[in-house]
Amino acid sequence: MSNWTIISRPTDRKKQNHHIWQNRGVWWIVFSLYNKDSHKTYRHRQSLRTRDEQVARRRRDIVLAALINKYGKEER
Repeated sequence: MSNWTIISRPTDRKKQNHHIWQNRGVWWIVFSLYNKDSHKTYRHRQSLRTRDEQVARRRRDIVLAALINKYGKEER
């Protein structure tokens, strides 16, 4: 079993771009992983390699689903 979990805060459904932002025209994702043993949080950012907002949302959903599937999810 993994010692990591993805941290998720309850979000307003109206905020469609939660976890993503645009920097110089390119969309990025940001998320936090929490290590249960060391009690440290790792904040990760990576480019979604697209300028299209709809594509960015789909890629964000894929990345977050894979992370939750692998590490689990902790509501804060």
